[in-house]
This record gives sequence, structure tokens and C-alpha cells, in this order.
Amino acid sequence: MDFNYFIQQRILSNRVENILWCVSILLFGLLLKRVFSQLLGRLLYRLVRKESENLPVSDFLNILRKPVELFITLVFLYTALSFLRFPPQWGLAPVSQFGLRLFLLRSYQVLLIFSITWIIMRFIDFFALVFTKKAERTQSAVTAQLIPFAKEVTKVLVVLCAIFIMLGVVFDLNVGSIVAGLGIGGLAVALAGKESLENLFASFTIFLDRPFTVGEIVRVGSITGKVEVGFRSTRIRTPGQSTLTIPQ
Repeated sequence: MDFNYFIQQRILSNRVENILWCVSILLFGLLLKRVFSQLLGRLLYRLVRKESENLPVSDFLNILRKPVELFITLVFLYTALSFLRFPPQWGLAPVSQFGLRLFLLRSYQVLLIFSITWIIMRFIDFFALVFTKKAERTQSAVTAQLIPFAKEVTKVLVVLCAIFIMLGVVFDLNVGSIVAGLGIGGLAVALAGKESLENLFASFTIFLDRPFTVGEIVRVGSITGKVEVGFRSTRIRTPGQSTLTIPQ
């Protein structure tokens, strides 16, 4: 059989040529996503190399590997599926109306925003690691205490921004109205999260009063261990590597 004739045949209204392109791109992306992840990670590392405090590139690549691989997989998936079309006889609603096309598009957009947000959060983890190393070198206990807290706060802000972007871009909602509505719902949220807010303010008190610092050995009741201050709690790492979590 002539090859040109074969690739022009249609399966579910798609030419065999397009199906082969789709399968080839998917296989290429899945097999080489680790390689592309390494290349993209090294490219991103150049942007932060001056601030990396001589941390090896392997640490940076390990932090970014999973979210970058997800992002690359999504890019290859979109590229591969762009070669295919739904058969007209299926009678699917257009992408502008509710149906399978719109569901798949919205799902893809949500996953793409999620992957980018994950990458940004891993950047935050990396910079927190950089500042932690710097604090250890300068023996600044206050900075060592503030770094985990600042990291968690920054992550919360990033997640909130991602949610608003998702609501506005993906679901075409009026973000301004939603933000205004949060003023009304803020009281209910504050009441529901009363304990969390108390822990948050207690964290500030600990940072300001400094009854202890990160890395110090303290004794709480019958437990002795090293202090690890978190966003909502103080963690004590025992010599046996178990963790005791105490609300602030």
C-alpha cells in the first residue's frame, strides 16, 4: 500500500497523518520530559545564580523538577492534541457553550495555572533555603525565625493570586466583585478561623519577644528538643527525630 495514500486515510474524521503526529509528540514529550526539565531548570537557574549563595545547581533542579515536568507535559499534551479534531457526527457543543469541549479547555487551563503556581512556590522554597543558609553563616537567630514565617505568608499570597487569576481568566468571573464580597464574608471567615488568627498573632509575639530562637534546645514538660518555629505552631524536634507540635 502506498504510504502517502495510507496517511491520508481518516479515522474518526482525523487523517492518519495527524494521528501519527499526535502520538509521536506525546511519546517524545513523555520520554524526554526529564531532559527538557533539566534544560529549563538550568535556564531558570541562570536567573537566580547571583542570589543562590553558591548552592549547587542540583539543589535547584531537585526543587523544581516535579512542577517543571508537569508544565512541560501539559505543553506537549496541548501541542499533540492540537492535531486532532472531534468528529462532527458526535454533535459536541462549541467551546463557547457548556459541554465536553469547554470542560476539557477549562480543565487544561486550571492545570496549567496550577503548574505555574507550583513552580513559583518552589522558587519561594529555593529562596527560603538561600536565606536560611545565609542566616546560618551570619548566625542571625532573628532572621532564621522570620524566614519560615515569611515563606508561608508569601505562599499564601501566591495561592490567593492564582485563585483570583483562575476565577477571572478560566471561569470569566468578575474578580472585582468577588474581592468586594470578601469584605462582607471576611467577618465569617475571621470567626471560623479564630484559632488560626490567634496562632498567627502569637507567632508575631514570639518573633518580637524572642523567648527562644530557632535551633535552641528547650524543655517542655518531659519533652526536650530543638526549636523549629512555623507559621501557626512551634515544632520541637526531639533527639529521636520525632516532632512535637505546639500551637502558638
